[in-house]
Amino acid sequence: MNLDKELHKDAYPYAPEGKLSQWMETLEYKRRVSVRNRENALNIEQEICYVFRELEIRKRRKEIHEKYMRNRYKNRAKTPRNRV
Repeated sequence: MNLDKELHKDAYPYAPEGKLSQWMETLEYKRRVSVRNRENALNIEQEICYVFRELEIRKRRKEIHEKYMRNRYKNRAKTPRNRV
């Protein structure tokens, strides 16, 4: 696990989902390691919340898009066609 590369909060919306998942694992590891430094642990937990929220937003957006595409396809098949 590479702990040197950090992903900044401003980059979360633009980062690939895989990179966010890796960053989440890195932050969880850092949180486990920094048990003694409470302030640092709280900052790490806050970052974990930001990453988790971004991943949840993406998951929900993907589900909504899939539902929209299914409904769009169903409705498309039911549209009346004008025949000459």
